[in-house]
Amino acid sequence: MDELAPTGRLGVYLHVPFCLRRCPYCDFTVAVMRTVPEADFVEAMLRELEQRRDAFAGRRLTTIYFGGGTPSLLSAASLGRLLEAVKAAAPARTPDLEVTLEVNPESVLDGWAEQVASLGFTRVSLGAQSLDDQVLRTLGRNHTAADVRRAVERLHGAGIRHLSVDLIYGAPGATLAGFLEEVSTVATWPEIDHLSAYELTFEPRTAFTVAKERGRLAAWDEDLLASCFDEVELRLAAAGFERYEISNFARAGGMSRHNSSYWVGDDYVGLGPGAHSLRVNAASATVERRANERSTRRYLSDERASFSTEELSSETHLRELLMLACRRVAPLSLAELRGRSSQVDAVLGPHLDAWVERGLCRVVEGHVHFTPEARRLADSLAAELF
Repeated sequence: MDELAPTGRLGVYLHVPFCLRRCPYCDFTVAVMRTVPEADFVEAMLRELEQRRDAFAGRRLTTIYFGGGTPSLLSAASLGRLLEAVKAAAPARTPDLEVTLEVNPESVLDGWAEQVASLGFTRVSLGAQSLDDQVLRTLGRNHTAADVRRAVERLHGAGIRHLSVDLIYGAPGATLAGFLEEVSTVATWPEIDHLSAYELTFEPRTAFTVAKERGRLAAWDEDLLASCFDEVELRLAAAGFERYEISNFARAGGMSRHNSSYWVGDDYVGLGPGAHSLRVNAASATVERRANERSTRRYLSDERASFSTEELSSETHLRELLMLACRRVAPLSLAELRGRSSQVDAVLGPHLDAWVERGLCRVVEGHVHFTPEARRLADSLAAELF
């Protein structure tokens, strides 16, 4: 019989879908509302959590992540109530639990950061996207560059130990020189230990994609995007940030453990509309992937919110882990994978042999080290696996 053992670790993602407006590049599950039905939403999420307690069995909770949408639209009291409920649902959890909150810069008002820090959040991911006020307006953001700097100072002053800033490159109206200057500026801020630099993607049916298709918006060309990809790494390395994944850079101790857990195959529970979950079933050597109903209205009204499931074979899961490993800088441990599955060599060996031959990776003492070129080609390598 095929084998597939879980890692034993568990992350929890809570999706808070509310936004005051939809950004023109966004295809996430969001609900645009001027007034957030906060009490109803908290009760709905607590109800789902209670219904899914079995997902915590046999796993050790290592990370909790509040994402969105705009989680910072919820009051500190509601955030605290949800956080404590997740902790209470976990029979076992790591003593150094990482608890992350996504925050929009304009949400960090006087006193708010202190309230969040007192709840036990250890990490904040700040959705800055740009330090150019004109680009921010194009991106549909509600804050200014000054708001970003002020938010970083307030969050650090309140005692948040780990701070991350998100930036987007390839935005309409932005220039390569301007974006690189923003990266260099953020890298000088001593309060932050993490920076994410994401390429703007034109998702189907978003306002940006429609405008691009109608010739009203110019996108960066591939050469410009490639130059940015390389130059960002050089600038951040000089400032003490190491790339550990295609879009993510950290100072020592600043890596996002929650995001990393997705890339190494940990189980995760997604709560809220549109949230995804994954659980390894050792008995059947399969993986169950779950996707919650995307409608926030139905999520709030249903006693048992609907969802869809997909069962993956152990072979598919192993290929996914190899696909994700191509995006990371840390080597892939074949010994660790072999401890989880007896199929590693049969499923992954032919792909690794071909990639070694092409100079995309090397295998040293049971560890697969991917080259920078492999990270640049990560999407095309993924297509070779599936």
